[in-house]
Amino acid sequence: MGWWGKPIRHDASMQDIKKEIISDYTGKIDGTFEDGSIKKIEHYPEYISLKFGVAYLAVRYRVSKESEEVVSDMVYAAVVLWRYSKKDGELSTKQMDESMGPGYYGATAKLLKLLTPTDSKYALDWRKQCWSKFKKIPREYQI
Repeated sequence: MGWWGKPIRHDASMQDIKKEIISDYTGKIDGTFEDGSIKKIEHYPEYISLKFGVAYLAVRYRVSKESEEVVSDMVYAAVVLWRYSKKDGELSTKQMDESMGPGYYGATAKLLKLLTPTDSKYALDWRKQCWSKFKKIPREYQI
């Protein structure tokens, strides 16, 4: 996946950049299940840790039926590389999720604790690498 650029204010602050990154992960989609019932997909950040050049997000992905019955509810990690050009007033981002095995391991313990279980080998390896810098590592992530 490549880099995406979008215009932003020439005097954007870190808070403005944070809002732009969050907006890319916020959305609702309606669709249809095989049985004909309507489904709603919600996608939004639960937590974000913004560092210079990289952001770590815990993103909730929830699928429910029109009856409001939740069919799937998970929280996964996303890593967003970013750069901002004041001269051009442009924010460029490159988005990855943990299942892509990104080579950036600076996620906070708070973020890691929000994630729901996964079977993805790449995501599990990424989580282990992130946890390895902390003293209290959950048993399932000890190397």
